[in-house]
Amino acid sequence: MIHSMTGFSRQQAHLNETQIIWEIRTVNHRYLELAIRLPDNLRHLEELVRKQIKSHLQRGKIECSLKLSHLGGEQSDIHINQTLLDNLVQHCEALNQKLSKPAPLSAIELLQWPGATQQTQENSSLLEEKTLELLGMTLNDLSASREREGQALCGFLQQRNQSIQQQTREIRERCPELNKAYRDKLLSRLKEFDLETRSERIEQELVIMAQKLDISEELDRLQHHCEEVARILEKGGAVGRRLDFIMQEFNREANTLASKSNNIDNTLASVELKVLIEQMREQVQNIE
Repeated sequence: MIHSMTGFSRQQAHLNETQIIWEIRTVNHRYLELAIRLPDNLRHLEELVRKQIKSHLQRGKIECSLKLSHLGGEQSDIHINQTLLDNLVQHCEALNQKLSKPAPLSAIELLQWPGATQQTQENSSLLEEKTLELLGMTLNDLSASREREGQALCGFLQQRNQSIQQQTREIRERCPELNKAYRDKLLSRLKEFDLETRSERIEQELVIMAQKLDISEELDRLQHHCEEVARILEKGGAVGRRLDFIMQEFNREANTLASKSNNIDNTLASVELKVLIEQMREQVQNIE
């Protein structure tokens, strides 16, 4: 399956009177970049959260946030870290002696200090278990969303890839006729100017010119790239970087075709190829 790097998921659950909400937003990025925001009392879970995200996602810029809110009712038991608070008070009083107009200490501000309060061990363990379980559900929902968008991108790329193959076939079919027309045009010009040149020498020059304008290799490589794109899309997986590389190769061949073009039909076909390739390149940037 092809996965997009763009997606969003929001899942919520309840544990007694606590509401747990996970939100994960992803956009395209060259590598995997994680930004995780957790409440202070669950910040120690960051490494587990990071590991769980990496097991689902391979590329993209991911913003992941966890929100906890109390819905009312009976309050959970709270343990106060008295040792930490005593140290905070001691340091604050020492600093206040050095200030001309110190602000009074606030109990609420002290209790908001990271680690000053904790839930009971039983409630904390249950909360951690429920939180990680909900994270897994959120990641599954996100992966499903990215897969759906990836399928749409796959269909778009397949259609454009087929159009490139069609343009390549049409150019190849015109080549013999165009080469003959170009040869006749050169011979006609020579007769116009009434130049007396040995036929052997003319033939040599025509062969050299034909070699310079020959685009069969470029057409063969374009066909090969199209077949490779079709194979990659069929195989699926994390193929964004490989497809991005092939887009660069596509562009190189299209530019060479344009530079070798000696008639309006091939010039227009080269422009159309570059348009199709650019459309594919833009969408490839969103593939994981």
